[in-house]
Amino acid sequence: MARRPSWRLAAVVLVALIGVSAVATLLRDDDGPQEEDIPQLFLDAWRRSREATFRTVAEFSRRSNSTDSVLRHEQITVQRPPDRLFVDGDGANGLIDGQRVACTFRNERLRCNEAEAQVTLAEETDRQLETLAGYVQGEDPLYVIEADLETEAGACFELTLTKPIVAPPLGNLARYCFDDATGAPTVTHIERIEADDDIVTRQISDVVTDEDLDPATVLG
Repeated sequence: MARRPSWRLAAVVLVALIGVSAVATLLRDDDGPQEEDIPQLFLDAWRRSREATFRTVAEFSRRSNSTDSVLRHEQITVQRPPDRLFVDGDGANGLIDGQRVACTFRNERLRCNEAEAQVTLAEETDRQLETLAGYVQGEDPLYVIEADLETEAGACFELTLTKPIVAPPLGNLARYCFDDATGAPTVTHIERIEADDDIVTRQISDVVTDEDLDPATVLG
């Protein structure tokens, strides 16, 4: 007749298994986020970048892959939800006090038109996140993501296209980094067949004034 295992042996095995599980958990924590968590971390970082308050000054550059020529200009983004204003060399556009604002430079002067906004900043953000989620989540995502959450530029996410398609929405490869303190974008790099785009933030402030959200004074 076979001898029955004692309860002491069973207890030792249980403690050993708990120990192995705990070590595995610690290793996972030390090694960074799990692969299945990374898409949601990216979406969370993107949402924070649309809901935070900040003023950034960045340099945009586009390098042609056919001629190697480079186009550069400065970009200013001012955000204090529910208001947001974006300014570059062509003009300014955004949502200010419930108005959709669109400005262009004509005769070296900024001329603006306003109309009642039909979509709020929060609604725009929800739509962006729904679209992005469709790219990076699911069993067969359009992009796979690798993350490095501790860089000089903040938390960074690299998105790689998984299948050849015409005009991929985020390029063949994209890299997005977000400031730890404010949530503002710090680095954007997008590789396309025709050109590579880079946006590098030079200045970040978490203080936004009414003047910063006024197209007439934001450049001052």
